[in-house]
Amino acid sequence: MHKGTPLYLMGWLSYEIKDYERGVFYMDAALSEDVRNNPAGWAQTPAASFLFLDDTDHNAAARKQ
Repeated sequence: MHKGTPLYLMGWLSYEIKDYERGVFYMDAALSEDVRNNPAGWAQTPAASFLFLDDTDHNAAARKQ
């Protein structure tokens, strides 16, 4: 079962409540799931965009508005 989406959402919500350490932990876990499940296209996932500070990805929920 792919767990990247729930981990991504938990990371995003952790950032919203200013728990940055936990946010990075969950985003890293989400990205690890994305790499494991999609080795060829993981760089285009929302977790990758968040961790690499790419605010041009309009599919990412946790992006600069």
